[in-house]
Amino acid sequence: MTALRFEVLAVRAAEPVRAYLACARLAWIDDIGAFAARFAADRDAMRAAAASGLLFRRGVVRALLSAVREARKSAGMCSGCDCAQPCETPLDPQAFEAFERAWAGAVIAEASQRAARASHDENDADTWEIYRRTALEGAETARIARERGITTTDARTRAARAAARFDAALRETLAEEGVAAEDLDDELAWLMEAATR
Repeated sequence: MTALRFEVLAVRAAEPVRAYLACARLAWIDDIGAFAARFAADRDAMRAAAASGLLFRRGVVRALLSAVREARKSAGMCSGCDCAQPCETPLDPQAFEAFERAWAGAVIAEASQRAARASHDENDADTWEIYRRTALEGAETARIARERGITTTDARTRAARAAARFDAALRETLAEEGVAAEDLDDELAWLMEAATR
């Protein structure tokens, strides 16, 4: 895993991990934010997630459960089991749902930043603003067109250009997580569904 890729994925993982831990109600963890930040910055954990054979985000959850188990043992909180055997830390369904929503939000935020940057770099920042206001905020295209002194058709054309950049940024972001090209459409469908739960 390259240093740049690690940094991007660590940043992306931090909030979803915090969301999982907060929802899982792991009262024995004193500072959930600090635990999440340490975990997300742990190169070995991220490597384990990437090498898990699962989608990266699912590998992160698996590695997180392992880290929680180890931290619980280190804190002397392990009880009722033979610690010579691996303890199981069950997946909390509500916490996993919180993780998935936060992960989807992190991917969408990253792709939005990339698409906005690409529009700006191509001296086409207005297209992103039109797209953001119409597609993401629900503003009427005709009103946005009047505000900018352009036709509604031109506003739609610009928004479509920005939408294409956003789609490309989403695909690039997911590909960084190891999503295969043939699975990108399914992952995009998951992403949009998870973001609206």
